Amino acid sequence: MSTLGISATAININSASKTRRTPVVGYTPLKISAGQSIGRFVIDKKIGQGGFGEVWRAKDQLGRFFALKFDHLQAECDFDQEAAAFEQIQANGGHATIISFLGKEKDGDLSYRIFEYVQRENLLSHLGGVVEAEGRGLSFTQSLTYLRQIAGGVQFLHGIGLLHNDLKPDNILIVDDRELKIIDFGAATPYPAGLYGGTPMFSSPEKLFMHQIDRRSDIFSLGIIFYYMLTREHPFASQTIADTKAVANIQSGKISLGLYSLPKEIRSLVSRLLAHRPEDRFQTCDEMIRAIDHAIETAPKAETIWQAWMRKATRLAERLLYRFADLKQKYLHRKIG
Repeated sequence: MSTLGISATAININSASKTRRTPVVGYTPLKISAGQSIGRFVIDKKIGQGGFGEVWRAKDQLGRFFALKFDHLQAECDFDQEAAAFEQIQANGGHATIISFLGKEKDGDLSYRIFEYVQRENLLSHLGGVVEAEGRGLSFTQSLTYLRQIAGGVQFLHGIGLLHNDLKPDNILIVDDRELKIIDFGAATPYPAGLYGGTPMFSSPEKLFMHQIDRRSDIFSLGIIFYYMLTREHPFASQTIADTKAVANIQSGKISLGLYSLPKEIRSLVSRLLAHRPEDRFQTCDEMIRAIDHAIETAPKAETIWQAWMRKATRLAERLLYRFADLKQKYLHRKIG
């Protein structure tokens, strides 16, 4: 669940970011409003909403702000899934790149989780506000730096036996343009796992095929995030492609032609992150981080004129190819009909 309002950018992110988790019973419409007292808190304002619940900023008796997360699904099994993950994280000392969990409480029948409150926006919103340099996303250096931070948090999770299982731009918070925080552990699970939660548009092929998943599934999701930071486009979707087709492209390994407009140092990194077969990807976050550090040292700091031309050319070519495929499909449907 995103903790901030999000806006659609290059693709239909509003529908692409919908998280799928194991269905649970116990749906309870939330009736929360500013000024309401819940437990030891006074509700201030809503700072996020998703299909599975809401996040509100609240103030305690000492005037300190916190983020309270309320699930629409108030069944204990759904509530404890995220709390159990955070308890495991806390038991292992926590990590600077993972949002701090401060406990769970109840007020009558209403359960909620308490998190640190930070002034922030999510990565998706941040990218939506980037002043485009003729269509590009963040700089190579900034994208690599952000990826290095996120990878450090995921490395910690894998080290304690957890998959995040729902890594995507709107589950990454940016604090003061420098510090990143990973949020939303509602789909987190030990690995190897058969829990197929998460968001299809940011899922690995093996998860979409309902195969057993392990840490390499999270690594694939990091590859999608990295590509999106670089280009403000999904690596398996054009600007006009439907979400269902993008998911099919992930399953078939049909990556965007835009990959070939990137410098070879970054292209090599993206290719390993997004390898279709898990055995062809980075096998661990340690291996991935070494490659990121190498790219930070060797990749160009800015896009060349040739790379900018290639980016525009591949984007145009991809749109034409998708348009031709659509027209061909419509023609075949008419012919069959």
